[in-house]
Amino acid sequence: MKTESDKKTISVPLNVWYHEENGDIRMNLGGKLTSVNNKPESKRGNPSLYGILEEHLRKAGKID
Repeated sequence: MKTESDKKTISVPLNVWYHEENGDIRMNLGGKLTSVNNKPESKRGNPSLYGILEEHLRKAGKID
């Protein structure tokens, strides 16, 4: 059985919020700011990730 130090994964602090002005989802990931949107043609477009984060924000009551 692998110990924690043998595993290839780590935990990173993540804060996520919805930016109402443009519909992006913004993230603070371990002190670095980034964003994702639902537009596949955009540099920051990732509909799959956007959908996952949007679902979590909705369940938390942060967006309608």
